Parts: sequence; structure tokens; C-alpha cells
Amino acid sequence: MKKFLLNIILLLLVFSFNTYAQDDSEEDTANVPIFQEELLDEEKNYLTFKQSFIESLQYKAIENHKKALESLAICETLFPDNVPMLFELAKNHFALNQYIEAHHYCNQALSIEPDAFWILALSRDIFDKENNYSEAIKIQKKLYASKASEAGNLLKYYYQTKNIEKGKDLIAEIDKKYIYVLLLDFYKKYFFKTKKQIVKSNHKKVLENRELSDLKKEFLNNNNYTVLQEILKKEYQTQQFSDLLEDSDFGLSLFPTQAKLYLYKGLALNGLGKFKEAISVLESGLDYVFDNTTLTKQMYKALIVGYEAVKNTTKANYYKQMVQKL
Repeated sequence: MKKFLLNIILLLLVFSFNTYAQDDSEEDTANVPIFQEELLDEEKNYLTFKQSFIESLQYKAIENHKKALESLAICETLFPDNVPMLFELAKNHFALNQYIEAHHYCNQALSIEPDAFWILALSRDIFDKENNYSEAIKIQKKLYASKASEAGNLLKYYYQTKNIEKGKDLIAEIDKKYIYVLLLDFYKKYFFKTKKQIVKSNHKKVLENRELSDLKKEFLNNNNYTVLQEILKKEYQTQQFSDLLEDSDFGLSLFPTQAKLYLYKGLALNGLGKFKEAISVLESGLDYVFDNTTLTKQMYKALIVGYEAVKNTTKANYYKQMVQKL
């Protein structure tokens, strides 16, 4: 009797399982075609997006920003809210000096990720290029709140806008927190001048500017390279980095193989906090240095400043070793 009951129970279990399996199978079969089609479309879109995005990066790497934007346009039609894609769109428009478009894509990305550091940094750079320092400072404050190493860039903006009180407060904070800032001694001298020092400094600047003005007139009359060197030397000594950049750049258009001009342009870019550009200029200039140990050492030291600022310790240490070998 027990054996008979056991067989009945087993039969019922098998029947129940078969019925469930059949029902489930029928239900799945009905849904599979639609489900598979959706999956295939999604996978196809993803692969197209990935291919186009990689293409855009390749075009950007060779500075073909228009082609990069064409590839990114395909990506945008597929996944318009993809933040890395929006960031790339902003960067490529920025590289083409299309600031309105660059702002648009930065803002779109920030509406999705408001605290994205590198997108905020790009937005700041766009305002910087437009000389809109008030907006650049607003963003730079956020970047400094996120990373202490951004103190130097904020201090640079206070210097450019001659905001003495804000500069003093920030320097006090920098000292308190032991934050490394490039050219901090220069900023301290500027922000903490006494009235007597300001009068003396202004008088000295007037004399220097007269001298520079005369030298520039002379240079424009004869394009003499020696006169140009004197102009650049004075601009560097007086920390007039914007003028130094402009004049060294103009000098390179006339004397493109003079390594000293690359050095001055690199020093100007370092002074303006544009370290990546400085590195590129200085390393290009090394190709034109021949049998000049002093100039080579100056180039290496400027490169060390640039690489330390962008946190590339490997390259910074490499140039430190090169300096020691000279």
C-alpha cells in the first residue's frame, strides 16, 4: 500500500512539473522574438556608439576636431545624455574656439553630473579664454573646494583681477594648510605690499615701461633679435607674463629656430598657469638647442616646473636627472 501511494505522489509531481514547463515554455516562446529584437537593436546602437566614440578620440588625437565632431554627432543621436560624449563634444568645440557650443555641452553634462571636476575645469577654461574672470572665479572656487592643489589657479585669478583682500585671505589659508603653490613668493610680494612699496613699485614700473616702450619701438623699426631678447628679459624679470607670451610668440614668427624664444614662451605659459602648453613649447624648443649648456639647463628647469604642476612625477624626475648630468 505504501509503495502504491508513493508511485501516485511521484506521478502527480511529474505531471505538475510538465504542465508548468509547458506553460512557461509557451509564454517565453511568445515573448522571445520581441525581446530578442529589442536586445539586438540595443546592442547594435551600443556598438555603433562605441565605434564612433573611438573614432572621435582618434581624430582629436591628430587635432582634426571637425572630424571628431562628425563622429560624436552619431554618438549624440544614439545616447544624447552620455556624459563622456558631452565632455568630448565640449572639448572639440573649445579647440575650434567655438565657445558658445562648448558652453552648451559643458552645461548639458553638468546638468547630469554637477560636480564633475574635469567638466567644471573645462567650463572655467572657456570663461578664461573669453576673459570672463568673474565666472571663471566662481567655478575655480568649486575646484579649489574639491582639490587643494587648485589654490594656485584661484590665486592667479585674484592677481589678474587685482582682488587684494581675497588674495591675502587665500594666501593665509595656503600657508595654514601647507598647500604647494607655484610662484607663491611672487604672489606674497604682490598682495602684501605696503603703501610705500606700492608707490616705489609703481615709480619703478613707470621707468621700466618707458624703457620697454622705447625698446619695442626700436624693435618694430628694425626687427633686431638682440633688442627682442632685451625686451623679453625685462618682461620676464618684471613678471609681465601676458606681454612676454605675446612678444615671444611674435618673435617666433620671425625667428622660428631660436631656442631662447621657446624658453621665454614656455616661461610665460608657466607663469600664466598654462602648464601643458608650456611643456609642448619647451620640448619643441629643445630641438633647436645646440651646444648651449646654460640654455639647456634653463629649458629643463622650466619643464620640471611644468611637469610638477601637472603631477607627472616621472617626467619631472627625468628632467631633474638631466639637469644633474649637465
